[in-house]
Amino acid sequence: MRHSTYHKPPTFHLRSRRLLPWLLALATLIATIPLATPRAHAADPIALGAAIQDWGLEAPCDAAAIDNFSNLTGRTPAIVMEYQTWSETYNTFPGMGRCMDNVRVRGGIGMVTWEPWDGNASNPAYRLTAIARGDYDAYIRQYAADAKAWGHPFLLRFAHEMNGNWYPWGVGPRNPDGNTSTDYVAAWRHVHDIFAQVGATNVRWVWSPNTISTNSPLSPDTYPGDAYVDWIGMDGYNVGVSEGWNGWLSLVSIFAPTYNALTTLTNKPIMIAETGSTESGGDKAAWITQGLLSDLSTGLPRVRAVVWFDKDKETDWRVNSSPSALAAYRTVVASPLYQGQLLTSNTLPAAAPSNTPNPVTSTPTTVPAASTPAMNATATNTATPTAIPTNTATPPSTPTKVATATGTPTINAPTRVATTTTTSTPAVAASSTAPAMSTPVATATSTSALTTSTSAPTATSVASIIPTGAPASTPVSIKTQIATPTRPTATRTGTQALPTMTATRATGSPVSYGSPTQGHTGSTTSVLPTATPPNLPVPSGNSGEWRLDEGSGTIANDTSGNGNSGTLRGKATWSTGIAGKSAVSLDGSSGYVDIHRTVVDTSKSYSVAASVNLTKTSAWQTAVSIDGLTGSGFYLQYCADCHAFAFSVRNLDSSTSTPIRAIASSAPITGRWYHLIGVYNATNRQIKLYVDGILQSTQSYDSGWRASGDTVIGRARWLGVPVEYWAGPIDDIQLYPRALSQQEIQNLANS
Repeated sequence: MRHSTYHKPPTFHLRSRRLLPWLLALATLIATIPLATPRAHAADPIALGAAIQDWGLEAPCDAAAIDNFSNLTGRTPAIVMEYQTWSETYNTFPGMGRCMDNVRVRGGIGMVTWEPWDGNASNPAYRLTAIARGDYDAYIRQYAADAKAWGHPFLLRFAHEMNGNWYPWGVGPRNPDGNTSTDYVAAWRHVHDIFAQVGATNVRWVWSPNTISTNSPLSPDTYPGDAYVDWIGMDGYNVGVSEGWNGWLSLVSIFAPTYNALTTLTNKPIMIAETGSTESGGDKAAWITQGLLSDLSTGLPRVRAVVWFDKDKETDWRVNSSPSALAAYRTVVASPLYQGQLLTSNTLPAAAPSNTPNPVTSTPTTVPAASTPAMNATATNTATPTAIPTNTATPPSTPTKVATATGTPTINAPTRVATTTTTSTPAVAASSTAPAMSTPVATATSTSALTTSTSAPTATSVASIIPTGAPASTPVSIKTQIATPTRPTATRTGTQALPTMTATRATGSPVSYGSPTQGHTGSTTSVLPTATPPNLPVPSGNSGEWRLDEGSGTIANDTSGNGNSGTLRGKATWSTGIAGKSAVSLDGSSGYVDIHRTVVDTSKSYSVAASVNLTKTSAWQTAVSIDGLTGSGFYLQYCADCHAFAFSVRNLDSSTSTPIRAIASSAPITGRWYHLIGVYNATNRQIKLYVDGILQSTQSYDSGWRASGDTVIGRARWLGVPVEYWAGPIDDIQLYPRALSQQEIQNLANS
């Protein structure tokens, strides 16, 4: 980390004693001028950011979410924050870097809330002592190296709200893992030191406690020290009566006790890293204008940035929870006080002047020379929604970021070699089920050749895909391959086979959908046949089948004989298909096929299949769904946040429902065909997703409900309106009123 340097003022040498009387007179005059009370950075504009989510879109990974919020509020956020857990499928940096490119090209900066957990408040695997002793060093080091290679400044908010007891890193009263402030500081410094060792000086560290309360007291002993922190954050909300406690509180009353403690603790710049207000118990619009336009500048003058939590979660925190709240927020956005922007400069934001010594002493970390850009909050944000640049930063599906000599990253496809191993290897496993970045993964024997997008060597044991020239500490992605059935060419009965479909994981590693071992929690597979015979029987008893071979007109005939024909709507047209002579082609904004009946009962077992082809991966898109009143009964879709296909359901037809997703193990490539099958088994209460006949994920789902609206090809429904329009061709859709067997799925995928 770079440190602020005290510059000694210049010394004036008196060349003549005759000047001395005049200088003394001037000093006397100055002494008579009344001095105003110092206000740190009062004249500096404040940077206004947000953690954004509208349904199906979450910024920064989906550029549309940023643009929607910008158009809604009147200006692009100066900061866009995303949350990333260590245990999730896409827990690496390259994907997050691509997400933050969406922010960067719009003039803002990204902030990653980096959470070392798996969603359980108590898990010994994520105790602070485990982090400090090095259990996750391989993962942390790779993340830091990738962040360095990306090369652009960003904010990293590691292990936030540590003074509470609701996270496994929490040190608050009655925390279930017995963490102490000493444990937290040791873990923080350990992680920080790894970033310093690899030279990731573009990272700016945000230490962000929760506002002080009975359950979250704040001890100075929890602060890692000025040498390890660049920004101080505070998280606090006006919950009103939405949770039955606390009551309606003003912004200044929420933050003032914590602010006073933090300004005594350190002179680092301060931000409100999370805040929001409910509508329950008071006037949210007045809370926004009074708090952000008056209370903050007078009662919390050292706050340099504010991040609004714009999500409908515990309550509706969003700025547009009501028309009056949105109008108030737009007033704040337009205020000169909130035109700040965190830009790159050669200095960190200046610390506030203070004569109070820092009560925490620490040994500075040895870091590279301080020539790396840092964030400065003194610039003015003049961006408007109409001036938002088109996002052209979406890279190819198989890139890694390689920094050039000028510091600007370029995108190059990595050279990869296949190696074999016969012993247990600490690895990043190709699964979302556990924090495999530090867990030894036992090797297994492969029964066929390693399949990649190029000719591959025969592997007799576990095949590891390792970037050429990767350091010894680089996590290894274990990929076991069992003989994969191939898909036929564009004919239902032909025998010529296409190569196995390959795709790209968010890490940039080429992987194949043909690996049965790549799944999510509860995935189960069987050994597949080494070859697929031609003319496999298609499963019978479907409720609807749309081969989409018409090629013209506006009618999509139901070839199952059940009379469930559909109508092309919007900008739906025809194009070349994979399974026949044509497919429906959709534009991603208005085109879809409306099947005017509820083809299957989503409260009972069913299966849905489709051949799909994406022309973009920057937005959520749904290939097949059935409308409910509020949402869809299911979504066979592309999940932009996951960078993967998904079969998704919700536990209720309600705006407060919870999504359950079976997510594919790899990212698809645009312009290529994939066969998707989603299965709901009401007997064992599970959903499953198959890609090209291979099981990707199994998830528990015990709340099936009946969607009674139209079956739709090419879009979904949420909050009663159409969303997630598909961009690209879709072909050969099938719906079955039962859960297909493994063999039926194989036959259908290869028919």
